[in-house]
This record gives sequence, C-alpha cells and structure tokens, in this order.
Amino acid sequence: MVNNQNEDSNIKEKSEPPQRLLSYDEVLQKTTDGERALLLGNGFSMAYNKERFSFTDLRKSAIERGIIDKDGPINKTFEKFNTSDFESVIKALEDANKVLEAYGLNANKNFETDANKLKEHLIQIITNNHPEKATDLTLDEIRSCLAFIKRYTYIYTLNYDILLYWVIMRGKEVTPEAADPLFTDGFGNSPEDPSHLIFINEGKTKPTLCHLHGGLHLFNKGADVEKLTFSRTDIPLKEQIKANLDHDQYPVFISEGTSLAKKEKITHNPYLNHCYRSLCRLKKDLVIFGTGLKRNDEHIQNAIINSICGNVFIGVSSIDKISEWIPFEEAFKAKTPFFHRKPVARNIYYYDYHTINVWGHHG
Repeated sequence: MVNNQNEDSNIKEKSEPPQRLLSYDEVLQKTTDGERALLLGNGFSMAYNKERFSFTDLRKSAIERGIIDKDGPINKTFEKFNTSDFESVIKALEDANKVLEAYGLNANKNFETDANKLKEHLIQIITNNHPEKATDLTLDEIRSCLAFIKRYTYIYTLNYDILLYWVIMRGKEVTPEAADPLFTDGFGNSPEDPSHLIFINEGKTKPTLCHLHGGLHLFNKGADVEKLTFSRTDIPLKEQIKANLDHDQYPVFISEGTSLAKKEKITHNPYLNHCYRSLCRLKKDLVIFGTGLKRNDEHIQNAIINSICGNVFIGVSSIDKISEWIPFEEAFKAKTPFFHRKPVARNIYYYDYHTINVWGHHG
C-alpha cells in the first residue's frame, strides 16, 4: 500500500515542493500528443455544474439530507456489513423480511420501508441531480470539452455520471467528418439481441475510454455487462436508468467506502476488472484532473505506481495542496519500472487546475 512504502529503504529524500505550479499549457508542452493518458475525477463534472455534482459519497449525502439517521438502524446496518454499497444493504433488508416470513414471524415493515427509502434516495441522487438529456449540453460546451479530451489517447474516469459519454456520443455534431468515435469503450452488439450493446471481453478489444468505477449507463445483465444507449431505443438514458431501478436492477458503479472494498468489487466484474488492469499496464504519461485520490482510492494510486507510465502531472488548486500528494510521489519515484528491459524515467509535476477551462464557461 502507498502509506507503507514511505518507510521503504529505497525511497529517496523527501521531495521539495516546486516554487510555482505549472500551467496546463506547460503540461502539454512537456508531453507529446498520442503519448498522454487522462485520469478524471469528480472535479471534471463539478466544472460543468458544481451544484449538481458536488456529491461524492452517496451514504454521506443521505445522512446529510436526513434520508438516513446517523444513529439509526439503517446506518448501523451499513456499519455491520462494513460497506457503503446501497445495493447490498437494500438486498439485506429485503432478504431479512423474507426470512421472517419464512419462519412464520411477523414481517418487519421497517425493513421494507427502509429498503424503499434507500432505493428512492439512490434514484434521486444519481438521476435527479443529473441533466435530463444529452442535448442539455450546448454545442459550445461539447466543442470545448472535445478540444480538452482529444489530446489524449486513453481516458480513465472515476465518475459514474454520463457527461463524458454524452460528449463523445455528440462529437459527430461538432466534427461530422470524423469516421469513428474519438474513444472506444469495448462494447459491441449482443449475439442474442442486436439492439443491446455488451462488453466484449475477448482480449482483442483495447478500450480507450475506461470507467474505473462503473457508470449510470452500465448494468449487469446475467453474465454480461450491458451499456444503455439512446440511439438504439429512442428512450432517454435517464428514463432507461429509472426503469431499471424500478425493477431492482442497479447500475454498475462502485460506492463502497474503502479502497479494499472497491478493489474487491472491481475484481469480480469483468468490465471493471478490464479497465483496472488497463490502468495497471499504462505506458503513457498521465495527467490527473479533478481528483485528490484520497485514502479510499488507494487502489488507483497503487495501479499508477505499479504501471509503466513515466511522468504524472497532478492538478492542484494551490502549492499548499502538494503536501497531500507527497506519500504518493515518494512511492511512485521509488518504484522503477522496466519497459523492454530498460528502466523508465519517471517524475511528478504539479499544475494549477484552474488553468484548464474544460467546458468553455466564463467567469
């Protein structure tokens, strides 16, 4: 783990913070087109609309909104299961009700009520806060965002909203001459139902867009991971998502509270595991935007540390914030990867994320 590596004898002297932060233009000058990868966090979505996307922890937001009583039985159930995964707690409450009925005991109405309350909160927080449809994004916003992401060969995102998906899908409106989508996600036609797209995990596909923690448009359907689309159904994605939730089908996304729990869930999902392994094998320079990679994202830190990527460029709001990244920086520099038997030179740079205007907003 990252924190344990601070005591490793191989670690060099503590890194001194730079006298100033790089600008984003300087980041681009220090890297090469086609040799960059991008890691996005919630700051990408907050840059679009801070009020809509300010939540990062579903359970915490439910407590803050009074949906869950911090000292009540629902939160204690989360704690007993040592999870922040809504789906597992909802299932536990519903199963408890069935067990009581099977034993001829009075079913506890609170179980059913609380399960429904959690479902409703899940629907509200992940759909009602989200823009209604892809056309809510203006062409100027699409154009600006495309100009930002097109400089990268790979995009890894920790977000489960569908803003980035919408931008890429609407890219043809801005660049109609483009023959193919700017990025591919590894989904293809389902053999059983051509109207559905499923993740094709045959080792041949190399997705260039990876949702590391899942997405609202991704659902487990039997042994497959399915992607919802508007183009094949003419039904807005938010309506499809709500319909699935109404039928107790939950999006593939990671809501666990610890890095270990997140990693475990990732490992057991073919799509998420493929994306995570892609990050672990990364050979490009990496630009990080919109995430501080806190302790509960230690699995992402370790994937970067153990990858073959050379330089990492980290977006921060001020020089003072660099201290939060020092354990990661030291662990990253202490690890020397080899590519074709040659050691990979690597370094950490910090840039001012305010110098990126992703969505073209002014003011």
